[in-house]
Amino acid sequence: MGSGQLLLTLGAMILLSFTIVNTNKSILLAGDVVNSTKYGVLASSLAVSIIEEASGKAFDTKSETMGIGNVANMTPYNLLGPETGETYATFDDFDDYNNLTKVDTTLTSARFTIKCKVYYVDDTAPATKVNTQKWHKTMEVMVFSQNMTDTIKMSTIYSYWYYR
Repeated sequence: MGSGQLLLTLGAMILLSFTIVNTNKSILLAGDVVNSTKYGVLASSLAVSIIEEASGKAFDTKSETMGIGNVANMTPYNLLGPETGETYATFDDFDDYNNLTKVDTTLTSARFTIKCKVYYVDDTAPATKVNTQKWHKTMEVMVFSQNMTDTIKMSTIYSYWYYR
C-alpha cells in the first residue's frame, strides 16, 4: 500500500469518526428533547387538573349553601385559603387552593411541585390584584421540577354568578 492510499484511508477514518460522534450527539440531543417535552406536557396536565378541580368547587365558603348578594359578605382577601382544619382532601371552595403546595410523583423519573395562589381581581381590569372582595377571583398555578428548565404557569378567572 502506497503512502497516498494510506493518507486516503486515514482521512476516511477521521471523517467516519466525526460522523459517528455527530450522529451520537444528535441522538442524545433528541432524547433530551423528548424527555423535556414529556415533562412539559405532564406539568401542563397537572396545572389544568388543579384548575378544573378548583373550578368545580363553590366560589366562596359563604356561597356553598346560599347566594351572596353583596361582595362584603365574601371571605376577606387576607383570609383566602383553607378554613381551619381543612385539608386538600376536604377543600370545598375555590379560594381554599390559595397557598397550596403539592408534590406529585406520578413519574418515578420526575418529581413535580405544584403551587397555587388565589386572589381577588378588579372587575374592569382582571389582571389587577385587589385587596377587597370582588365578584372575580384569579388562580395562578405554577408547576416546576428539577427535570425541567422552565416553570409552567397557568391562570384562570372564576366569577361568581347567582340567579334568583
